[in-house]
Amino acid sequence: TSKENGRWLCLSIRDDGAGFKQQQINDHGFGLGQMKTRIETSHGTFQIESQAGEGTVVSARLPLFQSNRS
Repeated sequence: TSKENGRWLCLSIRDDGAGFKQQQINDHGFGLGQMKTRIETSHGTFQIESQAGEGTVVSARLPLFQSNRS
């Protein structure tokens, strides 16, 4: 799902897969660790909720900037 409130873009992705232990996330490659780094570098927030056998929810919140271009 996604929604915008004028200042923030909020995204949430949910699956009903196998899930995983959050200690398995690392900053190598282009996976969840890299997504977290990129979003936080853009002054956003990133959250992962996952449990083995329970699926996963990945949520991100990014600030929206108004363009001064016409």
